[in-house]
Amino acid sequence: MVVDTYQAAIETAIDKFLGKISASRELAAAGALDDAEPDAPPDFFQEEMKHLTNDQRREVRRAMGGFSAVMTHALEAHKNNEPLDKSKASFEFAAGDQHTAELLSRYLLYMSLKLKAPNRAQLLRRSLLIVAISDFEVFVGALASAVLEDQPGRIEGADSSFTLRQIKEFGSIEAVSEYVIERKVEDLLRGDIDDWKSWFGKLSVKLEDTTDDWPGFVEMFARRNVLVHNDGKANRHYARKLSAVLPQVAAIKVGTELPVSGEYLDDAWNRLSAAACLVGIGLLLQTRPKVDSRQHVQWLIYRTEILADSGSHKAVLVIASTVLRTSRGRLDRENEISLRRLRWTALRELGHLEEMTREVEGWDFSGLDLLHLHVRDVLLGDVEKACSSIASLLELGRLTRFALRTKALYRPLHGDPRFSDLLRVRAALPGTAERSTDIEAGAMTLAEPADEQLDTPRT
Repeated sequence: MVVDTYQAAIETAIDKFLGKISASRELAAAGALDDAEPDAPPDFFQEEMKHLTNDQRREVRRAMGGFSAVMTHALEAHKNNEPLDKSKASFEFAAGDQHTAELLSRYLLYMSLKLKAPNRAQLLRRSLLIVAISDFEVFVGALASAVLEDQPGRIEGADSSFTLRQIKEFGSIEAVSEYVIERKVEDLLRGDIDDWKSWFGKLSVKLEDTTDDWPGFVEMFARRNVLVHNDGKANRHYARKLSAVLPQVAAIKVGTELPVSGEYLDDAWNRLSAAACLVGIGLLLQTRPKVDSRQHVQWLIYRTEILADSGSHKAVLVIASTVLRTSRGRLDRENEISLRRLRWTALRELGHLEEMTREVEGWDFSGLDLLHLHVRDVLLGDVEKACSSIASLLELGRLTRFALRTKALYRPLHGDPRFSDLLRVRAALPGTAERSTDIEAGAMTLAEPADEQLDTPRT
């Protein structure tokens, strides 16, 4: 089998990016991103308070009350973008001894530094957004390198011409090629998202079509720059960059803090994941027109399945909807069914039940076998019929319990006793007696039939 190094490079770049987003999600989950900061004083303070006299404790509490009033005023002024009231912006305290004075000074400095910085949840989300955008830049660079290595004729410009002496200094044509490609990629990455849009456009890949919200996509990159270069506060460049695509940005005052909420970060991960998949596969479809497009679509479907099973339903909806919309009837039946199933499942998981139901009920399922027909019953909530079909598919070895336990399609069935029974009772393999196992107890007695799963994509 001949390996297409260009195709392999594109697919590897997509997988690397999706892997990084997955790792960031795990990090966020482990970090327990809660905006509520603990009110307890630091450990050193609590420990020292045990050794103070009653008079010393009264002094400390008086000072803490004054500090709390000052910081409450400062935070309110910052929130409303108002100047500080000098009469409320300071307080005095007189410690009766050196020990109390040192403890209070250290505590007040600790709290002052803590309050001036973003809380831990905000700090982690900001960092994860910066990492995600930076990883996407690396992804764009990897795609550009792959394209230029595969199609050197696209290299243009003054720095692509060399004298014989310069070539000798490099030592080989390959070294010259690597140098030129490296320079071209660096030039591309030094530009902004509009430059990337133009570059991909020359390859007939529309970057703006890889997202359901192009203005929001552009804003992510502008916000990342503000986080890195202006401590997360809107500046004139941010407003100027976005005023054309997001009119509401004009109302944002220079100096306004641009927070990164949990919802914002999740949207960013979803948008970037969808864009990475669609840009990469779009490049393969446009630059390898003679290759059977079905294999690229199947590869994309398998990655989209993984995104669905991991809960990235917004990304799934964008990918499935975009491919269905832009294919203009050129998809084969199997791939179309898979993409529609993914789209409908995403709509359901995102709460768009009316839209999902309308599409499922209006789509022609005639002529399809049980493997695809049962999807309709699951989506429309006909649990009795769905479980009956699933039982038959298990007996035929055309559906696995792994799929039932892990695929997003079946999540609404979890907890239903009829579905739980299907997870516990094993279907008989051809030529064997039926056996059973209690999955919840972990008593595995028979290997899963895996001759045919819900999807059998190319990996």
